Amino acid sequence: MDWVGVAIGTLAGGVTLFVWYAICWMVLPFHKKDFQRFPNPEPLETGFRENNVSPGLYCLPHVDQFDGMNDPALAERMGTGPNAMVTVLPNGPPMSGATFARAFGINLLGAFSVAMLLAWQPGMVTDLTSTVLFCAGCGLFTVVTAHFTQSNWMGIPWPVTFKHLFDDGVGFALVGVVMHFFGPGMVG
Repeated sequence: MDWVGVAIGTLAGGVTLFVWYAICWMVLPFHKKDFQRFPNPEPLETGFRENNVSPGLYCLPHVDQFDGMNDPALAERMGTGPNAMVTVLPNGPPMSGATFARAFGINLLGAFSVAMLLAWQPGMVTDLTSTVLFCAGCGLFTVVTAHFTQSNWMGIPWPVTFKHLFDDGVGFALVGVVMHFFGPGMVG
């Protein structure tokens, strides 16, 4: 096992993903409308404060308000709406140093996974094109289920999910370029 190549590829791939995702969200325009604005947010903000909600994931209505999933009152309530899943974040700026550090750690984990898969398949991926396709495929393989699950069960709009898959496919293709030059089997 080429552990030096795995380590260098992981670091280079993690940095590549981190920079690519930053560009996707801060520079490119296609995520600008992913989050919708409430037309009148003040009553909602007041309601959150009055309910003393702590950070977490909430749903409206909640099944615990009824006699289980088969309660006709729940079906009626779901039919009249509004139905929501809301993530309440901790107070303070969402783009903290800790958030960026966690994001970088997640990017390192993704790059490490690809580097390990490259290290375990000697001889199959031999040129730039095959490395890029291999890494893009591995990256999409690891994220597609999570994104689809969130759209299916959590109501994340499907167009947002497909934009994320585009981001991930391009990001891991870029990791493929980096891995070709710095990853396992390429360092010697």
